[in-house]
Amino acid sequence: DLAHDFDRMTEQLDRLVRSRERLLQDVAHELRSPLARLQVALELARSRTHGAADAEHDRIELETERLSELIGQILRLESLSQPFTVERMEPPDLSAIVREVAEDAAFEAQPRNVSVGATVADGLSVKGDPVELSSALENIVRNAVKWCLEQGEVSIVAGRNADGLTISVSDNGPGVPPDTLAHLFEPFYRVD
Repeated sequence: DLAHDFDRMTEQLDRLVRSRERLLQDVAHELRSPLARLQVALELARSRTHGAADAEHDRIELETERLSELIGQILRLESLSQPFTVERMEPPDLSAIVREVAEDAAFEAQPRNVSVGATVADGLSVKGDPVELSSALENIVRNAVKWCLEQGEVSIVAGRNADGLTISVSDNGPGVPPDTLAHLFEPFYRVD
């Protein structure tokens, strides 16, 4: 009886997990369409008001970008929850990924006068999904740029050492409070 109950409970948990994953994916996909229409409507409103409401339009644009980013995070979270199969693994050129992320970050950091420097060894490679590796690094570097003091510097160093391959991102921002460090890798967690 206990084994039977345990099997039934396992099946129920499996159904609940699959249902939650399907719901997340469906909601994220369904939100993409109205968000795209909202962005088109915003561009039409900009063109019709000839700059009369730029501050309001900029705010709407910022919020739609945030929504789009959240939807992207939900979809990435869903893909990451899937088993990582050998078919998804390949040895991407990690050196090129780090350089590309650094270039993009340097461009985005210009309005705040933040410089982004990268010291990257050649020939760095690991097995993994290049899109997810790039996304993970970009997320960390973007946070460094966002929280860096104005006219500060973000430094990215990628190379090999005694422990293997290391990528280090540092900035002169306030840092993360020590009591929140354990929560940083929880999905959608944000420090106050």
